[in-house]
Amino acid sequence: PDDPNSLSSYWLTCLYSDNSGLLWIGTENNGIDILNLEQKRFVHHLLRMSTSAYSASSFIVDRNGELWIGISDHGLMQLDQTINFKAYYQFMPCGEDPHLNSQFYNIFEDRQHKLWFADNHQRNAGFFLLDRDRRCFDSIHFRMPPEYIHYGHGEHIYMNALQTDKKNRNWFGTSQGLFYNFPGQALEMISFPFCSGDSLLKLTVWDLKIDDHGDLWIATEKYGLLCSKNLSNLDPATACLDLHSLIRLEHNHPILAIHKDGSGQLWLGAMDGLFKPGPDTTTLEPVIDQNNLLANNPVLHIAGDSSDNLWLHTLNGLVRYNPGKGGSLATKIFRVSD
Repeated sequence: PDDPNSLSSYWLTCLYSDNSGLLWIGTENNGIDILNLEQKRFVHHLLRMSTSAYSASSFIVDRNGELWIGISDHGLMQLDQTINFKAYYQFMPCGEDPHLNSQFYNIFEDRQHKLWFADNHQRNAGFFLLDRDRRCFDSIHFRMPPEYIHYGHGEHIYMNALQTDKKNRNWFGTSQGLFYNFPGQALEMISFPFCSGDSLLKLTVWDLKIDDHGDLWIATEKYGLLCSKNLSNLDPATACLDLHSLIRLEHNHPILAIHKDGSGQLWLGAMDGLFKPGPDTTTLEPVIDQNNLLANNPVLHIAGDSSDNLWLHTLNGLVRYNPGKGGSLATKIFRVSD
């Protein structure tokens, strides 16, 4: 754990790349590893409460450069720009008693600098907005058609993605489909159902990406990659999102992550590897690398850097992939010399 030349663990929990050339890597029971891509050195930061070190389940660097870390079953930690401890937030819904357990598995910041938190602990499962003044979490209410709830999933809704469009409208990808929250709207998220003709579709959304053209890309469980052109013209109050009106790139396995690099190339992490749109823009083609590290290796998160590398959080560890070097070379990373 003290070696600046290596990861502290093969077992990763989350991945995040900031704008300053740092790669943030959550590990299982070893806190976070911070890879300086220019200096090629790791900094290890144990997330300690008393004598125990905990896992980072999620994190984000906000627009002030401060780090927010969801700690497995132990609330939220805030670090300043020098990675020093600043504050700890026990999970406490506003107006309620503190809860001992929480699992902030996703943290998002919207364009209004509000922090949204997804909790998938069995007792608290839901979505929350941090009230920094009161140091508590406002619970978000859901409005959705009763028939849109997945059978067998109870009423828990798991949050997987947030994107804010040019009108400052927030769009959420969830286990129960697509939701939205508009500026000035109450603390609720409203379902924007997917449909096919007159039938509503029960569709899990794993990731979202709004590109520079204002198009919304949607990574789904069963329907591949969907794209809604010109999102600014959508009016969720009057329609459902008809599958027949969307660009659809079919895939037989869940698509878990969307990343667009500096050249505009779209990269997709799926349960069966790394993919990109094919030449006909209606299918996805697998990325094949010389070391055969990507085929059938689930890709959970994708981050990019200024050298056109893709950093992949996979079930088999951290993988660096550069499509322009060595005939598509992927390297499993444990030491900076790899």
